[in-house]
Amino acid sequence: DNGPGMPNAQASGLLERWQQGRAGEHLGQGAGLGLAIVAQYARLMGAELVLQKADVAPGQAVRVVLRAT
Repeated sequence: DNGPGMPNAQASGLLERWQQGRAGEHLGQGAGLGLAIVAQYARLMGAELVLQKADVAPGQAVRVVLRAT
């Protein structure tokens, strides 16, 4: 995304409901549910949601990793 991004250590907390990073709270947008919902759907499909620092700052890279069966 093109948001403010955050360190990887803080990013894992965003997978919990109602959680936002400090910069996101400052922007006053969203409720902190989107990533938690996607993470839960990924788990239900046997996949994993992975948050990483974006290749181009600022921002956050979000990947859904599906396992081959």
